[in-house]
Amino acid sequence: MERKFSEHLQVLLNQKATKVDNKHGKKVVELLDLNSNEISQISAEEILIATGRRSNADILKVEKSGIQTDKLGWILTNEFLKTNKSDIWAIGDANGKYQFRHKANYDAEICTRNIFGHGKKSSVDYSSVPWAIFTYPQIAHVGMTQKEAIDKGYHIYSAVKTYSTIAKGFAMGLEADDALFKLIVDQNYQILGAHAIGPHAALLIQQIVYLMNAGYTCPHDEEVDISKTIPKAANSCPEAGSFMPIYKSMVIHPSLNEVVGWSLGNLKPVNITEHHH
Repeated sequence: MERKFSEHLQVLLNQKATKVDNKHGKKVVELLDLNSNEISQISAEEILIATGRRSNADILKVEKSGIQTDKLGWILTNEFLKTNKSDIWAIGDANGKYQFRHKANYDAEICTRNIFGHGKKSSVDYSSVPWAIFTYPQIAHVGMTQKEAIDKGYHIYSAVKTYSTIAKGFAMGLEADDALFKLIVDQNYQILGAHAIGPHAALLIQQIVYLMNAGYTCPHDEEVDISKTIPKAANSCPEAGSFMPIYKSMVIHPSLNEVVGWSLGNLKPVNITEHHH
């Protein structure tokens, strides 16, 4: 992404904006280099500040309702999206977890079911929250990064496949460093995370999201009620959350889906000494 952006604009990394001023009709930003501590300046016609979102609980005076918030002002909810106050629930950005519209949609469905449904309540599961950045090229991600997986004690394989090595990517004129897909799995072939950068990255990652949530209601278990919440670990099939459905499937040719399917052939051990696959 840095390389592609640098083809069109100046990219400055590890720089902290410390001061803003007006000089000769231009807006000037003073920068501190976090590596060298050197001070520099850049000037421009306009300044765009993208700092994310923060809670507005201080403006709404949420504390007057007795609803508990964390130190950043996000409303605290349990696994059913209920607050500490009876009959008050919170979803989406209000609870500060994963500030994506699709996460809010997911919360809304769970919360509606819990408020108006009958029987056992459904809990939220944020173990496979996907996201995408619709820049050019796109970036998409789900699950853990390779470092996060290792830090959490997993023994992993990883695979990297570039778009240019498949027929569709080659036909699109993509070169070796233009776009790639990366898959991270543990020693049991359970998918831990996936990343894509390139055309249609969000579409490619979505199929991994489905796989990460597949196999947690065994078909032979006739007593399972899918409207009820069952912890993943308590009701997992042998191949739950694994890449085996990709391995066993045909992949449409030529399509970008091949970059996902054929990535399995590039799986290499990262912190596994004895391996076979």
